[in-house]
Amino acid sequence: STFRWLASSNAARRVLEIGSFCGAGALALAEAMPADGEVRSLEFDPFAVEFGRRFQLKSRAGQKITTTVGPAMLALESLATEAKGHGAKPFDLVVIDADKEGLQSYFDLLWSTPNLLSERAVVCVDMTPFKGQPPTRYVKFGFPHRW
Repeated sequence: STFRWLASSNAARRVLEIGSFCGAGALALAEAMPADGEVRSLEFDPFAVEFGRRFQLKSRAGQKITTTVGPAMLALESLATEAKGHGAKPFDLVVIDADKEGLQSYFDLLWSTPNLLSERAVVCVDMTPFKGQPPTRYVKFGFPHRW
């Protein structure tokens, strides 16, 4: 998969996934990383996280994944505070696949926060709309995004 290639070609040891849904991407990333690798995953929908957790528990790589449930910006601000205080290692790879209206804000925070990204970090942003249609969860949670 593309995620596995990105993680291994970049020798990523610390990965941030913003918008994880059920965690399939996080699991693919974790499986491609060394034993001491870490995937921090942010997901808004607790149901999706619980659904995917059973698959993470079945995989040896699942222990590398830590998921934060809730608004991505709050979690990112917390990570930025840790990074500014040198309390955490920087991320080598970031995948942004969350709510499309927040993409720019997430990227800006990542890019402007000292020590949040490593010098060789790769940031991937998924800007693809879902076949031109708003996804059900955008409609369900009332996101004001205009398609």
